[in-house]
Amino acid sequence: MKKILFFTVAFLLGVNSMAQSNKIAILDIVDRDNQIEYNTKLMLRSYIFEAVAKSPGCEAYEFSGLDEIIDEYEFLRTGNLKVDEIRKIGQAAGVQQILVIEASQLKASQLFVTAKLINASTAQMEMTTNMTTKPQRKVMQSDVSFFTDQLLSSFIIKNNLQTENVQLVRNSKEVRKKFNKKKYSYGNKDMSEEEMLIFVHERDPKIYKKLKKAKALQISGWVFGGASAMWAIPLYVPLLTEGYKQFDKAIDEFNRTYSGE
Repeated sequence: MKKILFFTVAFLLGVNSMAQSNKIAILDIVDRDNQIEYNTKLMLRSYIFEAVAKSPGCEAYEFSGLDEIIDEYEFLRTGNLKVDEIRKIGQAAGVQQILVIEASQLKASQLFVTAKLINASTAQMEMTTNMTTKPQRKVMQSDVSFFTDQLLSSFIIKNNLQTENVQLVRNSKEVRKKFNKKKYSYGNKDMSEEEMLIFVHERDPKIYKKLKKAKALQISGWVFGGASAMWAIPLYVPLLTEGYKQFDKAIDEFNRTYSGE
């Protein structure tokens, strides 16, 4: 039992650590040719910031004070960052990723936008994507939403899986609360599971076999519940619940059969 409890606690701690958000610093829009109007760049950055902030598992951060760490003019002109500059930005902003966005004017009414998501510790590019959009509020907002989903797809998928696993853990805690230290009644006596097994074994071997079968399901449930592997957790609640359900059913049968004693 101690081993089962240890594994369960370890799993819960693992879920909590995985559920932490990815903090992303969003830098100013790079416009190498300086052809895009300030209001358009502001609108683009604002929509990207909003979309990142709404993405599951992500937190968006505006980063100011870039000129204190790197040559901001050079960055906005070229879009390039050195490895040590990336790490300095990550440390200063307290983030895991840095989002570099570059935009260029294709036509009077069309923009081409690229984005690079860079790991702030390793300086490796984790994801990149691009889009064409128009400097119109509804069009740009819709385009940015799809654009951001593509860019952050791995984080969104991972967060959805974490959410499902956290819910499974919550369900398992409810099962524990419901069934732990459950008492069974016979006449005026309240007995634990083990006491009830001994009591029934002395009186009805047939019903005792049903109780042992139900107990085996419970044990399987506890074993899967204590496993650290993700695939084992969905088996925990159904097995445990079915085990207790069958145990209760056998006890009811025993009480009906021997109620006259």
